[in-house]
Amino acid sequence: MTASPPFLGFPDRLADGRMPRAVIFGAGRGSTYPGKDSSGYALAAQAIRAASQGDAALVEHWDFDLGGPLFDGKPVCCLDAGDIPTTMHDNAGNRARIEAKTREILALPAVPILLGGDDSVPIPFLAGFADHGPIW
Repeated sequence: MTASPPFLGFPDRLADGRMPRAVIFGAGRGSTYPGKDSSGYALAAQAIRAASQGDAALVEHWDFDLGGPLFDGKPVCCLDAGDIPTTMHDNAGNRARIEAKTREILALPAVPILLGGDDSVPIPFLAGFADHGPIW
């Protein structure tokens, strides 16, 4: 998990045993090329979370795209599960953890949302949807 502020101030769990509709998680690394340093991407999820803080107070304001507030006056139904641990050059392990977390969230059932890292993190994220048919 990460010590950075959560995305839009979302909690890491919901009260009263409610199940989330969406779960945000971060992954800094997927597959690093041999001999390359991917540490520049490792903090991407934290940077996205930090950038979201300016809008956290506006979550309950009117959203013109939605035609109302994000949660429509109901309790928050999204959570930020923090970052899964990834390690530079543990390519197979990183991919396995990203895919497993995606599958875990889909099994809730909830919509997984990945904040990440290098350009290889979407591949195992999308692999986590394999049992759910085409995603397009």
